[in-house]
Amino acid sequence: LELITGGSASTMTITVFDKDNKLICKLDDDSALLGSFPIDNGHTLHVEDQTRTAGEFENTAAVEKYELTPEEYSKKSDTVQAYLKRNKLGKYNEEEMAALAKAKEDQEKEDENRISSKGIAEGARCQ
Repeated sequence: LELITGGSASTMTITVFDKDNKLICKLDDDSALLGSFPIDNGHTLHVEDQTRTAGEFENTAAVEKYELTPEEYSKKSDTVQAYLKRNKLGKYNEEEMAALAKAKEDQEKEDENRISSKGIAEGARCQ
């Protein structure tokens, strides 16, 4: 379980629960084989590491972060941004962006025409 939980076997306490979450037993004999305990399919192993404190891994304020400036990121060739630029995808495809801008402009004009044709004026009050 050390590889799965990251805790040391010497500091682990392991309890076994059945499907109804009832305590079956504690695995506290280090010399016993797993098969010597009354464990069946569907049972849950609950592993606690006594050396860890609650919330120890949630607070990331003290973790040194790797950060790049936008300029440094742009210079790298193995990034998503570089891939999109190389293949002219998304916002790096000028033709597609121009078509989207034109479609948005056309939609706005259509909305304005629809509003003005119904006699709705900006700032008008409802009665």
